[in-house]
Amino acid sequence: MINLPRSASALALAVLPLLSPAQTGQANTNPPAEKPLELDQIVITATRTERPVDLTPGTITSVNLLDESAADLRAALRDDPMVSVPFTSYGTGVAYGRGGYRSINIRGVEGNRVLLLVDGIRLPDEFLLGGSEPLGRDYLDPDSLKRVEILQGSASALYGSDAIGGVVAFTTKSPSDYLDETGRAFTSRYRVTAESVNHGLAHSLTAAARAGRFQGLVVYTRRDGEETDNHGSVAPNPEDFSSDSLLAKLTWQPSAPHRLEFTADWLAREHIAEVDNKETTAGAATTAELRTVSDTERFRLSLDYAFRSPGFALFDTLEARLYTQDSVLRDRTRELINYNPPTAANGSFRDRRIETAYHNDTAGFFAHASKKIGAVHRLAYGVETSTTDTSKPWLATVINSRGSTPQDSPRMADTETFRLGAYLQDEIDWTLAGGRKVAVIPGVRVDQFKLTPDNSPHYLATTAGIRAPSFDARAVSPKLGVLVGLSDTFNAYAQYNRGFRYPTAEDLTATFTNATARYRTLPNPELREETSDSYEIGLKGRLGSAVHLRASAFYSTYEDFIEQIANAPARYQDPVNWPSGTFMTQNRADARIYGGDLAATLILDEIAPALRGFTLSAGLGRARGSYRAAGGARTPLETVEPFKANLRLAYDSAGGRWGLNLRANHVAAREPVSPAQFEVPAVTTADLDGYWRLHKHASLRFSLRNLTDEKYWRYASVRGTAASATSELERRTEPGFNAAISLTLLY
Repeated sequence: MINLPRSASALALAVLPLLSPAQTGQANTNPPAEKPLELDQIVITATRTERPVDLTPGTITSVNLLDESAADLRAALRDDPMVSVPFTSYGTGVAYGRGGYRSINIRGVEGNRVLLLVDGIRLPDEFLLGGSEPLGRDYLDPDSLKRVEILQGSASALYGSDAIGGVVAFTTKSPSDYLDETGRAFTSRYRVTAESVNHGLAHSLTAAARAGRFQGLVVYTRRDGEETDNHGSVAPNPEDFSSDSLLAKLTWQPSAPHRLEFTADWLAREHIAEVDNKETTAGAATTAELRTVSDTERFRLSLDYAFRSPGFALFDTLEARLYTQDSVLRDRTRELINYNPPTAANGSFRDRRIETAYHNDTAGFFAHASKKIGAVHRLAYGVETSTTDTSKPWLATVINSRGSTPQDSPRMADTETFRLGAYLQDEIDWTLAGGRKVAVIPGVRVDQFKLTPDNSPHYLATTAGIRAPSFDARAVSPKLGVLVGLSDTFNAYAQYNRGFRYPTAEDLTATFTNATARYRTLPNPELREETSDSYEIGLKGRLGSAVHLRASAFYSTYEDFIEQIANAPARYQDPVNWPSGTFMTQNRADARIYGGDLAATLILDEIAPALRGFTLSAGLGRARGSYRAAGGARTPLETVEPFKANLRLAYDSAGGRWGLNLRANHVAAREPVSPAQFEVPAVTTADLDGYWRLHKHASLRFSLRNLTDEKYWRYASVRGTAASATSELERRTEPGFNAAISLTLLY
């Protein structure tokens, strides 16, 4: 793992201005007003080409983060009712389990079934070990991002494995984002953000410069804070966190068609948690101390080449990327238990020091090209390949009255994962009488996947000699989208996608042995990839000049759904040596998810000029899902969220000098899978956001959240929790009324 010294950010900020000669040009004294609705919004993720969202089959949402001050993933993705961000609190799993944002849930599908990309590069997998050791995928700082696009539903035909449930594509900032706004050869921005909910304070400093054919950018962000407040009768576990994020880019355009860009992207985050809810007395044992230090690091280097020259023989555009990315999650835990009376195994105390980590190191290459053929066809084709090395060591030292005992128990085999994929897509577009559009977009992708574990003596000692299987497979993923204009601005569409997901290194090789409780988890040599068939129909576009509407209905089936961790088949059970059971990751027969969503925006001044600047937006979404459990009965999928609806009234003053957004959010109750589990009650909350451009160089933003101070729970944070776990449920309540404010200075 590459570690950057924290002084690197200061050095980069000092060097960047040297790119700039004396400042020339004038600042833009009239920054563009914030528009409540972008009618011709362009998206890229759905087809890997630039295409108007209303002419693209499928459900695609995008969020512009350039002017936002989001503190985390949940804040950045809060407005879509079909998207949520599951969260794990410290101390809800095993003693050494960390907390934080785990993944992104799209239409009830989450974890490694949703592909997360930053500048087209995969973020590491989530690690769960059956939920006992959850390690999430929050490897980024929102202030380094300018945009996020969310493609809902399977996208394996373009993105391969892991996109079986959708794609979330983050794009980092570029020098032109600031230089074009001010018109200067050098631009700097400083933002400070304070949040009451966790006493958080963030400082972000940006510098962008232009010198001839070169452009450069540095974005550095420092965050500090404490545990997130709740609204229950039991306090959250005490936490302190800090993070440093650095994004640096250097762009060179030697001639008009060609552009090279070098990127360095680094994040280092530390959480220190005192896990009070595990400090309990149970019989003779008293947990006197439980403290966890969790570190997250990601470092990426990439070199991008872009070519754009319509009419070139092989392609009109070409993008290529060569990259390396090293990521690691480290957790260090101390657990001190006192015994009165002393026990035979430990004596009067047990002091356990645990060190565990999750490493993901990737190198890869990607190339994508597009070519316009005649007036109707636009071909898009590409190839990508990567190699990822993954490991999950687990070390402990147990000190007690009897002495000191080391423990070395890796949670999976050190594994190399190789991916190779190639795809081809044709966008076929016609324009009919009256300006109505017709589009047919077929595509297909072929993937080769190979996973090779290292069955080292170290690993085999943990599995009692049972070898982890290798995996070598090939998949073909077709897709077809059709869009028909009902008018020149309103369209109907239908699409089909074939999806797949290969097992991860964890799925195939995860292992755990508890000799005291006498149970074990073993690798499954018979594990197969998941496959899916997804269907979607919908409407999208403008109805007159005042209304923008999007509606969709979807149905997805999944075969060989992978479940962690389940009872192993009878032939793997050993009731004599392991009477408490043998467990494996297994394929389940099938799962299905269906539902729909609706989003509408009304520009009120198109109806009544007196309401100039007002916009009304509404959205709702509902999904249902189930899988076939052992014995054939259908069981609800816990990951499917309850019905959600939101309503937003926004006002932007003339010239965009100031504005307000009032949001109301409703989440319905969701019946638990088991009567013994907690039923999350329905709730309606309200938030108020606003901005004020104090000066051409200064702006202020604020957020007032949970205006009515409701006590409530997020479904994803408490699903599956026992109804009798009153203290834990009180600890996991969401915050009451809280506020955030940010000041931005741009020069």
